[in-house]
Amino acid sequence: MPGYTLRIPSAWISELRWQGQDKGIQYYIMAGLIMQESSWDPNARGDYREGVNLSWGLGQLQAGAAKDAGWRGTNIYELLEPLRNIALTARYLQLCRGWAEHYGNVEVNRYGINACMLSVYNQGPGGFASRGIIANKASYVDPVLLWATQIQMGGIVPDDGSLPLPPELPPDPKTPPPVPPGTPPDLSALLSKYAQAVEKQLATDRMFRPWPTIDEFKTLPGQLLYYVATALYDLRRSAVEWLGLLNLDTEIGD
Repeated sequence: MPGYTLRIPSAWISELRWQGQDKGIQYYIMAGLIMQESSWDPNARGDYREGVNLSWGLGQLQAGAAKDAGWRGTNIYELLEPLRNIALTARYLQLCRGWAEHYGNVEVNRYGINACMLSVYNQGPGGFASRGIIANKASYVDPVLLWATQIQMGGIVPDDGSLPLPPELPPDPKTPPPVPPGTPPDLSALLSKYAQAVEKQLATDRMFRPWPTIDEFKTLPGQLLYYVATALYDLRRSAVEWLGLLNLDTEIGD
């Protein structure tokens, strides 16, 4: 079998190898997956449905998969950033390996963990649990493993001028228009903003410490009180600043 020499930017090579080592996944498996998904095109978008692209970037991640892998962004175009996409793809593959071991002990013993992991990546844990690897072995798993073998034989070399970098991130369609300077903030918007900030902080903390999920967190009054108190304190400070913009006298202290 002839090898295939993959030429990609050196920064991508470093991220690919580091993520593979960190997640315990062979770098050439990840390289073969990305070759099958996007041909290493950082701007690739697929599964266009109802006016929306459902999969994005090198690993053709969907928003739900990216969030499972730890993405906490609000602009979907962030998934077109190559290094971010490689990292999220590696993390999601790691999750897929766990799902494969959970749902397919017999198939893992027969086909191997890498094949089952790739099957889960393509059809999701629910699809793998109900249909098994046979549903996409010939159409997806085998081509990825073939690419992986060819890349392992041919190697990966840096080519920093061969592939285009993604364009600057366009504004997210859901982003509201900018507020004119001097406009007092809306209290309902402030409450919504700080509620989102608390939820984001909880999600961020969960990535570095064994914090529970949002739903689990509600059962722990002490921790919940801490975050609510922090949010109320910040809201109080914003109220003081708002009253100052209106040039009103207030006895609220900082």
